[in-house]
Amino acid sequence: MEALSDLSPVFHELACDERLMAPVRQLFRAGACLFKDKVHFRPPGTTGFRLHQDHTAYAFAGVPPADIITIMIAIDPVTKASGALEVFPGYHHELLPEPANDPRAADPDSVDFSVGELVELEPCDICAFHSLTPHQSSPNISDRSRRAAFLTYNHARHGDCYRSYYAGREDLYK
Repeated sequence: MEALSDLSPVFHELACDERLMAPVRQLFRAGACLFKDKVHFRPPGTTGFRLHQDHTAYAFAGVPPADIITIMIAIDPVTKASGALEVFPGYHHELLPEPANDPRAADPDSVDFSVGELVELEPCDICAFHSLTPHQSSPNISDRSRRAAFLTYNHARHGDCYRSYYAGREDLYK
């Protein structure tokens, strides 16, 4: 579910909460604006996400990769069994090649899977990552849902890109 700030005053307040904004401003060393927001609902048996870098879905907005950061907030426990995020540090300096016929994925041959780090979180824990950080998740094989909010911010020098991002993502509403 995307564009939560438009749907829920609670999520809008969360996205603007100083407890999140302060660390985002620290990471940017400047102001920040909400770029996009969503919640993943991952019931038991749900498949995971293939290896990808988020910036492949954001590039059309014209904001450089270094100026986009995502904050993942665990709503439920995020465990290996429930499909926790696995990140691959050190690959955030460039866009990785894509596999044939899959422009939103990263070529698995371009990443050393031995350096992957599983991000297990308790409810209300957060994880921040760069828009070029390769990541993936496995299926939820647990007996519980795994919900997480993803709040993505852009550096303030690009202004408020929220409306233009969603205007460019009409594919979300088809």
